[in-house]
Amino acid sequence: MKMTTACAQLAVKKARGPKPEFPGLNEDAATLGVSRYFLWQVLKGHATSAPLLERYRRLKESKAGVS
Repeated sequence: MKMTTACAQLAVKKARGPKPEFPGLNEDAATLGVSRYFLWQVLKGHATSAPLLERYRRLKESKAGVS
């Protein structure tokens, strides 16, 4: 049985899984000097760290080229 293009694209999309919630999380955590898990906890609201959130915001702005 031959698969149509739309069906093949859907199969590939499902195989890849969902898009990451926080793209670049591993790299950002290393840059900020914290674990990926702790940064994820703070971003999800499971842990609190105002200084880390501020540093993360500034990091994302600098990566986006926003002054």
